[in-house]
Amino acid sequence: MLAVRHGMTSDLRKLLKAQHAEHLRLKQAGVIVPWVFFRMVAEGRGGEKKPTPIKSYGKAWRSACRAAGCPGRIPHDLRRTAVRNLVRAGIPERVAMKMAGHKTPSVFQRYNIVSGGDLRDAAHKLNVATASVGRVAHEAQRRQVPFAGLGRRLASCTRYARRLRNDRYSIARCSGPSGNA
Repeated sequence: MLAVRHGMTSDLRKLLKAQHAEHLRLKQAGVIVPWVFFRMVAEGRGGEKKPTPIKSYGKAWRSACRAAGCPGRIPHDLRRTAVRNLVRAGIPERVAMKMAGHKTPSVFQRYNIVSGGDLRDAAHKLNVATASVGRVAHEAQRRQVPFAGLGRRLASCTRYARRLRNDRYSIARCSGPSGNA
């Protein structure tokens, strides 16, 4: 069985298990294959097929990208997408770094690209958070009840919440049709 050191998705595990099964099948037939990824190639027209390592996957990559509707992509694009998907899924940064093979946070952050949608989501979450603070402060003022003894901090918090809501509207006005500033 395959030894697993790092986390794998179910698709990757399935692919590696299939490759391992093919390796075991060939081993039973007396053919030792030292490579994980190989193809069976004939030694001439109609000759016996023997395993050879896959040295370049450029042509297969280009045709797969065309078939998927995204020509011109490079394999490195998948690493960037993987990092963004891990972060958006809420995976802790240290775990995502380990899965992506990044050794330092600075390199990881280069791949963790912030999009306009990320900024809109953050503004929405901030709006929800500040609206709830504003409601609590307003209710405390209406009842004339000290807000957990915070005094001046309450007024400051209310002003801050108003300022954040105003900033959110100005951000929305500055963004273009696609939402990018």
